[in-house]
Amino acid sequence: MNKKEVQFSYTAPYWTTGVLNEKTSDIWVIFHGYGQLAEDFQPSFSLMESHENYMIFPQGLSKFYIKGVSDQVGANWMTAHERQTDITNYLAYLNKIYNREIKPYEKKVKINVLGFSQGGHTASRWIVHQQVRYHKLILWGAELAWEIDKKMVSRRFTGGENICVFGDNDRFIDEKRLKNLQERYRQAGFGYRIVRYSGGHEIIPEVLSTI
Repeated sequence: MNKKEVQFSYTAPYWTTGVLNEKTSDIWVIFHGYGQLAEDFQPSFSLMESHENYMIFPQGLSKFYIKGVSDQVGANWMTAHERQTDITNYLAYLNKIYNREIKPYEKKVKINVLGFSQGGHTASRWIVHQQVRYHKLILWGAELAWEIDKKMVSRRFTGGENICVFGDNDRFIDEKRLKNLQERYRQAGFGYRIVRYSGGHEIIPEVLSTI
């Protein structure tokens, strides 16, 4: 069997809240986690809605039924199958959003990026690929993509504030994994501040509002 590839045009949605105008001070690009939809993820950020914030919610290009064939639908950014193709496709999608929504305003506003769970890998890869100059990067229950090394950190992750947020009952990040992650960041020269909260693998709006 011979594997071949074809390129074609693809239409994909994304969501926004707020209005870009002279009152806008911050643009937020917010990445959901595995098995979520952007429109279902957005309510967790309702406390951030204001004249100053314009929020963009991209959505993973792959959708699936979470259980069975007629239950809730979720999306993901990539899987192990055809992984690099997934990454290439979502970076092209995110760059299109950047050029449309952010580039005309990038010198007038602060750009902030939040990645939750699997969305943290996606957000950090996009920052490297698009060379995003961000004001804040929030990795919530997440970490930098595994391939991001010391050289990439020094080039792309030193100009803004990096914030790592973890629940003390996060089923995916126990204390051992957190220590390993901190050691990885130390070796890579990734500077950050850590925020801990009482809770699991979820966005807590009240914690978010303090960040």
